[in-house]
Amino acid sequence: MNFFFFIIPLTIIASTIITKFAVTDQFNEIKILDQEISILEGEIEKIRTDMTYTINPQNLKKINDEEFKLFPILEKDRLKLEN
Repeated sequence: MNFFFFIIPLTIIASTIITKFAVTDQFNEIKILDQEISILEGEIEKIRTDMTYTINPQNLKKINDEEFKLFPILEKDRLKLEN
């Protein structure tokens, strides 16, 4: 009988300690993932800022003039397909 009174509290203490270590480990993983998410959000914000600057009409015109030299398709330039 004394054996059970010794084992039961020991089992409870051991399970409490194991649970605490498991929860602490999970919290650490969550912190690491939160840091990675913050880094990725910063990179996404930089990309959005760059895209906003790039798709500005003045910048698009400049890029087209310097690199692509494309002209808009006019109505008279369109081909008419006949069935």
